[in-house]
Amino acid sequence: MNTATYVRTQLNLSQQEMSTLLNISRSHYSMIELGRRDLHLAGQQLLAELLVFSKGAVTITKKTPKASDHSQLRNHLQNELLENDYQRALASRQIASLKEKQETALRRSQLAAFLQQRNAGKPEVLQRNLDAWINKMSKTSTKDTDTELPKLELRLELLELEEKFLRSKLDSPNSRP
Repeated sequence: MNTATYVRTQLNLSQQEMSTLLNISRSHYSMIELGRRDLHLAGQQLLAELLVFSKGAVTITKKTPKASDHSQLRNHLQNELLENDYQRALASRQIASLKEKQETALRRSQLAAFLQQRNAGKPEVLQRNLDAWINKMSKTSTKDTDTELPKLELRLELLELEEKFLRSKLDSPNSRP
């Protein structure tokens, strides 16, 4: 489930309602949920704010802080910011790991192609062993990393927008005692 779908379901909105909020057509929003289209920057920022709101709405239902208690609000924002920092670090590590897997798979496929070319015409026993090794190396697929990497990069971008939003709320005069 992508972030747009997650936010929409957390807020219990239809695709039509969500597309109206983002000022786009329902079909365009549907394509965004399917990963076929990208959301414009203003829409991404609104989506990040809605994500923060949806998390806050869940927190508020569990424990409703008093509106006049600014220190609780500030603590809540600081805790959200710490969680955001952790999630960004985690996403960054996952992106680095996936990129490393892609590079390894690319190097292995290049090595397999080189060895196939180099050993063409060698004795059959050597060629069979080489073919078995090449088949094993070729099975290292980047299919999963090719689909996961853009998702993680989008998640990191949303987390960065969320961080900016949280910092602006933390620095605003309304959140100070």
